[in-house]
Amino acid sequence: MEEHIPPVSYRTGLGEIVEPANGFIYEVTKYAIYKNEARVELLESKFIKCSKEVKFRTKIIMYPEYKVYISVTLIGAPLEYLKYLPLFVLKKKKK
Repeated sequence: MEEHIPPVSYRTGLGEIVEPANGFIYEVTKYAIYKNEARVELLESKFIKCSKEVKFRTKIIMYPEYKVYISVTLIGAPLEYLKYLPLFVLKKKKK
């Protein structure tokens, strides 16, 4: 009988799940936040692969009628980087 290996996930200090990868993989999203209309639009979303860690996570650019919110989320990182992050092992609930 095969032994069950529990799934392992790495998490950043912000609680983001990070997967092992060959380099640093980020998702960059841009939102437009309109002041008077109380609405938000997704302007752009893309994935970027880097050889180094990106230091900033969010940026806000102000315009007279709206704000542009840029968010950078870490998706994947090398194992050398991940070994310094907290390790979470998912456990099944006992019945």
